[in-house]
Amino acid sequence: MFERIHHIAILAGGVEADLDECTAVYEEHFGMERSEMVYFEEDNCEVALYSVGGTIIEFTSPTGESGWHYEHLQENGPGFFHIAFEVDDIEQRRRELEELGYGFLDEIRDGIDWKITTLDYRDTPLPMQIVEDHRPIEERQ
Repeated sequence: MFERIHHIAILAGGVEADLDECTAVYEEHFGMERSEMVYFEEDNCEVALYSVGGTIIEFTSPTGESGWHYEHLQENGPGFFHIAFEVDDIEQRRRELEELGYGFLDEIRDGIDWKITTLDYRDTPLPMQIVEDHRPIEERQ
């Protein structure tokens, strides 16, 4: 069902903390190179992407005092946010998971440049998403 780990999301920063400061250690000490920075006004967040061995490490930070990311950061603090598994057909895989009894928190929607949907956290052992990404992994490295 899952092709590979597409990305691991880390919640960092916050309204008072700059995401660049939070990710600097990964660049300066571990040699990771940022491949992209994306701002989502409607979700009040910014996202810094790093490619590591074919997996995207996604650092997300709220940019305002509202929204899903801000609320999660307030409740849980910074750290692991979710793991996203790549699938070949997100609509088909979602139907299969629903038939197995899994719920979803949202509809299939556009992510950065992929399609994404979030499984209900109460149904999974850890926060999970499924992703359909037609961009070859080699372009993300």
